[in-house]
Amino acid sequence: MTLTKKDITDLMHEETDMKKNVSKLILNRFLGIIKKAAKKNTTVKMAKFGTFKLKKTKKRIGRNPISKKEYIIESRKKLVFRPSSFLKNNMN
Repeated sequence: MTLTKKDITDLMHEETDMKKNVSKLILNRFLGIIKKAAKKNTTVKMAKFGTFKLKKTKKRIGRNPISKKEYIIESRKKLVFRPSSFLKNNMN
């Protein structure tokens, strides 16, 4: 099952009794903070949850599986989430 932003705001509304537009605003602000931190190459660390960090991938060669033609894939930045050991242990 996939949770969308709408699903998350609905769950926040149900579990906290705050208005839907307030829960939507909070979620958007939280995601905005993570985006700004990523642009500044700052790590966002949340205790007992995990870490959001910007990772730079290396330049590499990719192939079209049908034509077998090779292409160069340039290096790029990726936002990576690494869950904390506390979160991992509580999932199982």
